[in-house]
Amino acid sequence: MKEKRKKQFQSSSVGAFIVAICCVTPLLVIGVATVGFAAFVPYLDFALYPLLALMIFLMVVYWRKYKEECRLCEVQDSSKGETIKK
Repeated sequence: MKEKRKKQFQSSSVGAFIVAICCVTPLLVIGVATVGFAAFVPYLDFALYPLLALMIFLMVVYWRKYKEECRLCEVQDSSKGETIKK
């Protein structure tokens, strides 16, 4: 389960990074214009900023779940008399 949380956190971090790159650089604008959808460029902000907020929110949620699970693993190990950190 810990690995699942770690992968969720990593994927939301990558998604937030990709959306942030598209927000602050003209990379997406150039790509959209290249394929012939230049008319949609003024509307990209309406999709990218909420998507960025969503990805950052998911990143925080999954990070908190991952850390909580790590804390629970340490508590369970210490209750057995073991001090192994996973």
